[in-house]
Amino acid sequence: KKVVLCGTEIAAYYDETTGYKLSDVLKHLIQDIPSIRKIVLTAIDPATKESEEIIKVIGSNERYFVPYILIGAQCGSDTILRAMKRRHNVERLRYIHKLAKEYGVTVGWDMIIGFPGETDELFNETVELMKELKPLTHNIFMYSDREGTPASKFPNKVPKATLLKRDTFVHNLMCQYYKEAPSKAYDEYYDS
Repeated sequence: KKVVLCGTEIAAYYDETTGYKLSDVLKHLIQDIPSIRKIVLTAIDPATKESEEIIKVIGSNERYFVPYILIGAQCGSDTILRAMKRRHNVERLRYIHKLAKEYGVTVGWDMIIGFPGETDELFNETVELMKELKPLTHNIFMYSDREGTPASKFPNKVPKATLLKRDTFVHNLMCQYYKEAPSKAYDEYYDS
């Protein structure tokens, strides 16, 4: 009765035979399988045009979808997003939040704190964007080197003590948002 669709690039789904994108699959699930009561999606890449269509489908079919979308925002600093080689920027995150609000969909973020080169000033850019947009999430990860990745060779690593301090700060900020925001969608999403 509840379907969870997950993957690292789920919004990039495309079937060459049918031309279906993920939003098309979602529409067919609710039309063709009446026993489905709820559909939950995992992290969506905010850079894809399909993320907009997914928000529209979720918001237009609340009976079938948990009205919550988790996006791979990663941070709120254009400088760090470029260093991470992400395909979106801060304005795109603002747009996704605006669209989601129009459709009654709550937005959460996957986040990485302390990417190499993240100064206090750049971290504060993320904090200010979080204060503006108020994403709901508990997917907050402290950066750690993964052997063989380009970032593992980057200079200006953030000290562990600073990582811990920032992590605590962001978690506390999120706790404020949980208290302020209607949590039904968030609770239902993470109850999956």
